[in-house]
Amino acid sequence: MGGAGTNGQSLTSGVVVGLSKQMNRILDIDVLARRVRVQAGVVKDQLNAALKPHGLFFAPELSTSNRATIGGMVSTDASGQGSCTYGKARDHVMALDFVYRGGERHESAPVPSERTVSVRISATDWVDGGFNLEEAIAFSKMLEARGVDVIHVSSGGLHPDQAIAIAPGYQVPLARAVKAAVGIPVVAVGLITEPTHAEAIVANGDADLVAIARTVLYDPRWPWHAAAALGGQVRVASQYLRCRPAQYRELFRS
Repeated sequence: MGGAGTNGQSLTSGVVVGLSKQMNRILDIDVLARRVRVQAGVVKDQLNAALKPHGLFFAPELSTSNRATIGGMVSTDASGQGSCTYGKARDHVMALDFVYRGGERHESAPVPSERTVSVRISATDWVDGGFNLEEAIAFSKMLEARGVDVIHVSSGGLHPDQAIAIAPGYQVPLARAVKAAVGIPVVAVGLITEPTHAEAIVANGDADLVAIARTVLYDPRWPWHAAAALGGQVRVASQYLRCRPAQYRELFRS
């Protein structure tokens, strides 16, 4: 996508197509929104020359800016001198419109603000020298800063040498550490099978939500049973009212 001006030749094993002589149009400049729409072959210096009269510039910096295309910068996530101040190319891309090799077209766009975005992370590799909790916390803060609404904390499963002490709630301390570092809801997961255990995790402030996976595969009615054990209620279709256990008269509501 784009040209080879960002050393794209060395960053891909595929074919690099130069587009600076064909797809090189600046399609729209929205000064108020500080947004520009361009074709992939537009060169960085060309774009900044068009933006300069408006007091704007395309922030990602790199050498060979008189050859680097915006498409090439995006496809290689170009960064160079000034990236610590202005960020990499990916930090300045709002949407992409591209075509796959087979001809299928794809358009990306920012997620609407009314839609919840949840990201599941692996908080540690459980291996010396691997990804660790400190890095997971830093990554979680980055996710929060970029508008993620919920962080789901899991771990492991990525390395054959992982050493995990499996026990009920063994990943809850990871969720607790992430929750202490961010201001958005955090989900705990990992061998949480008993309703009272799940309730305690939330009540103690270790996490904001608990995710149940394999437990529900074994017992698809686990939420009903949990509600019964904890004195809660479940909204059900009227057909289910007749199966309500006698000892849980208040369990169902239609």
